[in-house]
Amino acid sequence: MPRGVKRTWVKLDCHGVLHGSINWLFTLEEQAVFLKLIPMAATYCQTPGIISDNSGNPLPHEFIAHELHCPVEVLERVIAKGCGDSCLKETDEGLELTNFKHYQFTEYDRQRPYREAKKAQAVEEPEDEQPSKKKHGEFKNVLLTDEEFEKLTDKLGAATNEQIEKLSAYVKSTGRRYKSHYATLLNWTRRDDGKTHHSRKLPKTYTPTPDYDDLR
Repeated sequence: MPRGVKRTWVKLDCHGVLHGSINWLFTLEEQAVFLKLIPMAATYCQTPGIISDNSGNPLPHEFIAHELHCPVEVLERVIAKGCGDSCLKETDEGLELTNFKHYQFTEYDRQRPYREAKKAQAVEEPEDEQPSKKKHGEFKNVLLTDEEFEKLTDKLGAATNEQIEKLSAYVKSTGRRYKSHYATLLNWTRRDDGKTHHSRKLPKTYTPTPDYDDLR
């Protein structure tokens, strides 16, 4: 875990706590002290896993015992046994739980440098600027780039302005928002074409049958 990144929670190795050397190495009282060293190594640290002061120097055993609410002699026994079993180590930085990183350093932590580098790269290399859009329609609320307007003109011809005005009035009256006014106009045109194509033919004008007398 990167220096200075502290946890507000810790994980416990269930198998190690229930079946590991902690059971035969420590008395029940000493086990409680050892287990409390784990969250302490996550919060009282400059390097997570090493109990130290804010400057990265070892904390006195008396202070650690006071924070754990245990007698100093019990802490001393835990440290002595732990160092003998290599699960604890006293260094120039402080009291180290040697397996802390193995159990607490997750895949999320391992990926942190890559996430931060990717974020920094995104800031340094902003996305390409999008073409500016111009306002169209009576209410100046239909936004189209010059290229989009030209494409609409090619597709709709003389009906282009009529469709733009229809959309402008609709947006103004309803307050609707669209991600792309260009795509909306195309969809409206296809919808209108579809209605025209599938509309039923009007019945022919009814012509009355001449009276029989007129045909004689």
